[in-house]
Amino acid sequence: MPLNTSAYMFRLLGALRRSLPLAAAAVSSHPPPAPFPEGKARSAADDGEGPPQRLSEAMLLKQHCNYVLSKFTPPPPEVFVHRAEAYMALGQPYFALADFIVARERSDQIGRQPQDSCLRECEKLPAEMLLTVPSASSHVGLHVAPFLSRKVALKYIDPMVGRGIFAQFAIAKGETLVTRRLPFAQYPLQEGHCSCCGRTITTRSIPCSNRDCHEEYCSRDCRQAALESYHKPLCNNAAVQAMELDVYARYKSPTANGSDRAQAALILLLLRVVGCSLKDRCVPSALPQLRLLSGRLVCSPTILATSMLDAYRRLVTATKTESTVSYEEVVGAMARLSANAFQTESSILINVPRSMLNHSCRPNAWEHSATGDVVALRNIDAGEEVTFSYYPQVTYASGRRLGDGTDETAGFAPFDVRHAQLRLRNFDCRCSACAQHL
Repeated sequence: MPLNTSAYMFRLLGALRRSLPLAAAAVSSHPPPAPFPEGKARSAADDGEGPPQRLSEAMLLKQHCNYVLSKFTPPPPEVFVHRAEAYMALGQPYFALADFIVARERSDQIGRQPQDSCLRECEKLPAEMLLTVPSASSHVGLHVAPFLSRKVALKYIDPMVGRGIFAQFAIAKGETLVTRRLPFAQYPLQEGHCSCCGRTITTRSIPCSNRDCHEEYCSRDCRQAALESYHKPLCNNAAVQAMELDVYARYKSPTANGSDRAQAALILLLLRVVGCSLKDRCVPSALPQLRLLSGRLVCSPTILATSMLDAYRRLVTATKTESTVSYEEVVGAMARLSANAFQTESSILINVPRSMLNHSCRPNAWEHSATGDVVALRNIDAGEEVTFSYYPQVTYASGRRLGDGTDETAGFAPFDVRHAQLRLRNFDCRCSACAQHL
């Protein structure tokens, strides 16, 4: 049925809302979701317990609230309350908390009690959760297939792992498997590197045309490429620039631990993705390069209700998108980035064709330093999965790179060291080497 008028829309929302208990009633009568068994993914569809009818009504209410928020400017605070109640019924109090905060800021008739209820519900959830986001199959032929060798194919593995690349024929050491493609999004983590391509600036840097902007480039081509991809919507936004510098300072802080640095790096990469979505006038999950990626994010409800929520609030306030970009949307984008970002000492990036390769601490493929192509590190049998190290500085004790065809199978970091470093980055490695504690 078409939703043409605001009167009809709000009558529908009211009817849907009445089919659900109020948030306070949901807190008292509906127990929190039971912890998931180890190894089972937690998804939006799984985040709640209760009759299927109740969950379907909550999902319907959330969808209609999203529609209203996308069509009415400014939306009334009641819509945020309705969506928060839907999140509570779905067992996602951390998302409900974000909406109750917005509703309270827009109406003095909404008290503090709903926020307190959300925080109490967050305390009842497991100390650590795995949030998952499914991938889409659209645009594979545009963003992935043209860059794959004819000797490999993209195949679905299972809901936990998602997709992977497998050898269709025997592959010899040194053969190209994935040709080089520029990253979809990239953020340099060291000073003296180009803000766009991440390369070291060896000669005079090219500043942004905005004197108040801190970005520097290795060439005018990179400056133009940045403006055309992510930078134009953010360049003159002082609030976003201040947030970026604060997060970067947190990443570089000598007192930051590995988990803090990993979260800061993901937020910096998220800012690039948000810039792309603002340029295309869409939410991040509508970007085809991001939709292709499945997401996994290991986090605690406490972090979702505190530091990550604070970062979200600051971001949407700076970009004036709190009505169109939900907290669930941003956490979903973070999950996709967390599962697919490649991080070195100098940068963090998303390369879509390369993200189809699954991580392994004993990879059989690596990036050729001269060409940028992904090549076979050793002979690969037909039917064997092609794997790649997302964290070479952790996987290899020596940090060496394949550049001249030399054997790089030596110098792997021990399991205990490797596992601890990956956990600090919220990365739960399930490769065969880690499974055997090698």
